[in-house]
Amino acid sequence: MASPAQSVSQLVHDIKDLLEGNFQQVLVKGEVTNLSRSSTGHWYFTLSDPISSISCALFKMDAMRNPIINKVKEGDEITIAGSIGLYTKRGTFQVIARKVIVEGKGSLKEQFEKLKKKLAKEGLFDLDRKKPIPKFPNKVAIVTAPGAAALQDFLNVMMRRSFGFHLVLVPALVQGDAAPAAIIKALDKIKQVGDFDLVVVTRGGGSLEDLWAFNNESLARAISEIEIPVISAVGHQVDFTLSDFVSDLRCETPSAAAEVISQPQIELSKEVDHLYARMKPILPEIIATHKDSLQRFSPMQVWSIIQDQFVEMKKRLESCSLKNREFELIGTHEYHLQLDENITTLKKVMTEILVKYQHRINSKQDMLQALNPNNVLNRGYSYLSDNSGKVVDSMSMFDKLDNKEKLKVRFHDGVGNVQKV
Repeated sequence: MASPAQSVSQLVHDIKDLLEGNFQQVLVKGEVTNLSRSSTGHWYFTLSDPISSISCALFKMDAMRNPIINKVKEGDEITIAGSIGLYTKRGTFQVIARKVIVEGKGSLKEQFEKLKKKLAKEGLFDLDRKKPIPKFPNKVAIVTAPGAAALQDFLNVMMRRSFGFHLVLVPALVQGDAAPAAIIKALDKIKQVGDFDLVVVTRGGGSLEDLWAFNNESLARAISEIEIPVISAVGHQVDFTLSDFVSDLRCETPSAAAEVISQPQIELSKEVDHLYARMKPILPEIIATHKDSLQRFSPMQVWSIIQDQFVEMKKRLESCSLKNREFELIGTHEYHLQLDENITTLKKVMTEILVKYQHRINSKQDMLQALNPNNVLNRGYSYLSDNSGKVVDSMSMFDKLDNKEKLKVRFHDGVGNVQKV
């Protein structure tokens, strides 16, 4: 038969007794991160190395015995002596420090400062490299871990403050050794799609170790080389990473990034509300004025006006018609009269000329008739001609003709043939 289950508090107390009984004196060295002092005078911080981290507490009375704690800063390497304590309410353990020894700068902080100086010297943080953040981006890529609190904070603000954004989650690891490569791969996907207007790289707060992925040199260079504007919203207000310095805009938190993106819409909405408030009192008067105009220029009223104008224009057009007014407008009647007179004169002159030439023709015809050889033949005469039709009009021509040459004798009523002998 199985043993009865323990309650949570019983299990926690058992672990507490085991831890605190076996780790009453510990000496641990590491890099200080997440250093804070409560209002009651207690100090809380995390000690880290490249692999692990542990929570620590230095209570008020021990802090007064270790005034060096007041000079400790983020990134310092210290050694503390104390014991392991377990907080039963939460089931978490921590080192309860009794003594603090400052060793120097921690390795993570040194790496951060060294790489920061290197990239700054190359100009990756220069202001003239920063691309302007679009006021009204249509499509926004969000690079973070799915289901992360940072994503939920970002979306809550966007849903409350904005409208009309197209948000696309590009999932990536945001903590651990594989995170830088995953974020770079996400940026490559965004570049391949090519139609994004803005990129937001974000995650929630944490220790220096938790945020260390965003201090990766390759990731910093990838953010600086992407042509799309990038907002870095990593950690809390006090957290700074290389991604913040190399991006086009650094926001303290994911919620702050959402507020920055949605602010132009908020301002536009306020301006619209302001204009509406100014117009609201005068809207009734404007509506009444335009309503009266609409009534006066109703389709039937406009049609009636158009018809009246059409009739008037038609009358004016008819008065301007040139039909049957050519004599009135251009005086062609005078030219017509002159043309009629010229035609009458020309006919008269032509008739006189024709009569004159008819008389001359008749006279010439009578002369030709009188000289016509045929008229002589009518009186009993005749004449000879050779075969070519040439008239033999003398004896000398006749003698020159060959004997037996045939000749033609023309009478008034015909032609006869003879032969010279």
